[in-house]
Amino acid sequence: MADAPSETVGEQLIDTKGAQVPIPFEVAYDPDRIQDNHTYSLRAYIKDGDGKFLFTSDTSVLVITKGNPTQNVEVNLIPVSN
Repeated sequence: MADAPSETVGEQLIDTKGAQVPIPFEVAYDPDRIQDNHTYSLRAYIKDGDGKFLFTSDTSVLVITKGNPTQNVEVNLIPVSN
């Protein structure tokens, strides 16, 4: 449903101290929670040590169902204007 709230099915937190891009990631999820007729998307962001957003994804990255990938997914981030 278009107006239905989104539900998180997987999440990963990465400490990026000293990390160079691209940053590899893997998001675990329970396949039993996946419904073939639903659409799933990936969101990513980078915050500083104080919780301030520095970078975020600005486009929907479709994953898992409807022929979309479950691995080798690339997420581009843009700087956040503060």
